[in-house]
Amino acid sequence: MNKEILRGIKADGVALFKYGIFRKRIDNRKDKKKKDYLALACIIKNEGRYIKEFIEFHFLAGVERIYVFDNGSEDGTRDVLTPYIEDGRVVYFYFPGEKMQFVAYRYAVRYCRKYTRWLALLDADEFLFSPIGDLKDVLRDYENEVAVGVNWVSYGPSGHKTRPEGLVIENYYQTFADKDHLFNRHIKSIVDPKKVESIRSPHFCRYIGDKLAVDENYKPIDGKVRNAPYKSRGFTDRNSVEKLRINHYITKSLEDLREKGLRGYPDGMPSNVYEESVQRFDVPLVEDKSIVRFIAPLKEKIK
Repeated sequence: MNKEILRGIKADGVALFKYGIFRKRIDNRKDKKKKDYLALACIIKNEGRYIKEFIEFHFLAGVERIYVFDNGSEDGTRDVLTPYIEDGRVVYFYFPGEKMQFVAYRYAVRYCRKYTRWLALLDADEFLFSPIGDLKDVLRDYENEVAVGVNWVSYGPSGHKTRPEGLVIENYYQTFADKDHLFNRHIKSIVDPKKVESIRSPHFCRYIGDKLAVDENYKPIDGKVRNAPYKSRGFTDRNSVEKLRINHYITKSLEDLREKGLRGYPDGMPSNVYEESVQRFDVPLVEDKSIVRFIAPLKEKIK
């Protein structure tokens, strides 16, 4: 076992002991011997306004179970999650503390090794789906891979200064006219948890045997990307979202964006997210409503 992995295990152990997280797990699955094919893990804080849409959307897209790491929410998030926790579709961890994103992802990967074939590591503003069908059906074509890196399609405020009524997925539809904008070449990972050696960033992992994740076209994601400020396996050379994509609602409204800036980044990075995001979307934009097929069934689920 290399030194990086040992450091991660030690850091996780300190955090888990400090916050008593082992005592704050609720796992009500009826049959823990049954293995899911696709699950999702996310760390959240004060997402009570939006978390029901996030959860119901991913169940519609093909996710079978969601592992929620609650980073100390104080806005009623837990109350919204309660029905899903009680029926076992959400496994809940109370996960307070600072700089807990990596701890949560590492713990999720270890916890889920015996419970799911594929595990998507996402944030609450990321909506994973397949434009061509159910996520589980698409992922069956990647059985020989350690992980699949899925590109973002990033959406800005779409003209909303204040928080509008309605669904996130119907209110925000303006994205970069340049499909290969650097921001859209980011990936998030759907991993085989048994093959993960360490978490390198919120975007990618290191895998056993130094194997590489692939993009949706089976191209290895090796970090050799064009026109990028640095080399990283968290980017692809081009954006490709024909089979798998993540709609990344990084700003929502400007009102939401200001609140997000006050929360800061879950990985502990200092946040000047408001200024960064406003500048980032001050470029030519186009409408992209590829997610529209989910709007009607999602409204039915959350009404």
